[in-house]
Amino acid sequence: MYAVETDERGRADLVTVVEEQNIAPAVRRIARNQGLVSYTEELQDNSTVEGVLGDFYQTFNHYGIRRAIGGLTEFYDLYLEVTTGNGEYQHLDSTLVDAIEESLDASQSEELAFAALLVDRLAFVKLLADRGILDRIALHAQWSEHNQGLNRFRGSFYSQYLQPLFYDALSTPKQQRDDELPEMFSDVPYLGGGLFEPILPAERAFDVPDSVMKPVLTQFIENEERTLVNEAAAGSILETYTEEFESRELAGQIPQYYADIVDAYGAEIEYVESEIERTLRSFAATEAR
Repeated sequence: MYAVETDERGRADLVTVVEEQNIAPAVRRIARNQGLVSYTEELQDNSTVEGVLGDFYQTFNHYGIRRAIGGLTEFYDLYLEVTTGNGEYQHLDSTLVDAIEESLDASQSEELAFAALLVDRLAFVKLLADRGILDRIALHAQWSEHNQGLNRFRGSFYSQYLQPLFYDALSTPKQQRDDELPEMFSDVPYLGGGLFEPILPAERAFDVPDSVMKPVLTQFIENEERTLVNEAAAGSILETYTEEFESRELAGQIPQYYADIVDAYGAEIEYVESEIERTLRSFAATEAR
């Protein structure tokens, strides 16, 4: 990818914006593995198909291009910051991927997927609340109550509030919910698309300390209300922006989780749209009367 620039004399010159990438080694190796070509000296190098395609993907992914041609928007920069700490302008003391705690050993791709999944879920909850579908759920108010009450001594906000909201309320039919589920969740609708069901291996073992959850909620979820809701309404944030998750090491690992997350998100959006339509019809009927 090139840009045209002019020198002091007004002469045009091509300047490389994104470096050229050669995927021929991957094509040759795939062809050899399928028996389409014979072994040659060109196949003696140590490059792997995953490594070559990982380099290509890292260079030409959405983030790589946007960074090359003009940087990041503030919204996506902050999204990067709260998940992996790779934003260009915002600076947080700790990020989700660095602070994730789990009882079982998790791979880097699983930790990154969990961080992205958590932000996607929070964005969706914000969307539900903004559309009036979650009448009694207010993340900011619940955080304040947790932070000032005794719950903070019982566990993290994620384990005490968000996990029950995700797994035991939003992803569980009302007639199957535990009797000990907090009363505040009684009116929470059941979403059958799978976004709030465990998607990753041993997902219930993950936890996020309050010290990291606070900036995620206050600096991203609360401060980006309209932007976040607009992005959530359009679908998973992962569909419109990814960066660290497309690195060479993770190419070929993380996409399987992304596909599951994006598919589940799309299914939940259908529910939101149907609820919005029903709510509008009900409101119109009330006004008519």
